[in-house]
Amino acid sequence: KIIKKVVPQTNNKPTEKAAFRDATVTTQKEVEVGDSVTYQFANDAVTRQVKIVQGVGDPNQGTTNHKTPLAQALLGCKEGDVTVFLSPFGEKEIRIIAITKDEKF
Repeated sequence: KIIKKVVPQTNNKPTEKAAFRDATVTTQKEVEVGDSVTYQFANDAVTRQVKIVQGVGDPNQGTTNHKTPLAQALLGCKEGDVTVFLSPFGEKEIRIIAITKDEKF
């Protein structure tokens, strides 16, 4: 079971106004399959990086399949977001530090 809650960012990232109804549209990138994501667990100073792939994930290569709980929690998030997923060891809260887009995707 995946639990996902995203906390809105509090930093001032660039935004642009939409042409209609004065709505604000963010220009930030969201996590997608093929992206490398740098993240940090709550109460842990260590940052980690994982690449989300469609094929078989390999922890030794720093990849995870897009259907894993970690990948599902990260997909759709933006830099600075906080998400929670259910790991075999219980709920884990993580903050997205950076997203690196793969030019091949």
